[in-house]
Amino acid sequence: GQEDVAAAFAAPAADRFGATEWYADRDLPRLRGAPGWLVCLPKRFVEGGDHLLLLSQVTHISAVEAAPLVYGHRMFGTHSAFAWRRHIPIADKIAAFVR
Repeated sequence: GQEDVAAAFAAPAADRFGATEWYADRDLPRLRGAPGWLVCLPKRFVEGGDHLLLLSQVTHISAVEAAPLVYGHRMFGTHSAFAWRRHIPIADKIAAFVR
């Protein structure tokens, strides 16, 4: 349910926090409704081409059970139910189709 928030933060807008609801927690911005949140202490910055990798120490974690939001093939979705789905062998699928 947070596709709009993810899209706002993926866009090259200057003020991403202006497009969504957030509040201060431990003097840091926290997105309202986000199922996971980390507080990190930056330890090292590593340049990699046109990217900057931040290596940090996690000092606080907050999380609730929620399906992950993933992005692929230009669309948002989740894969969390896939692991619990009953997998039918391909031979059974073909046999059912032939009947």
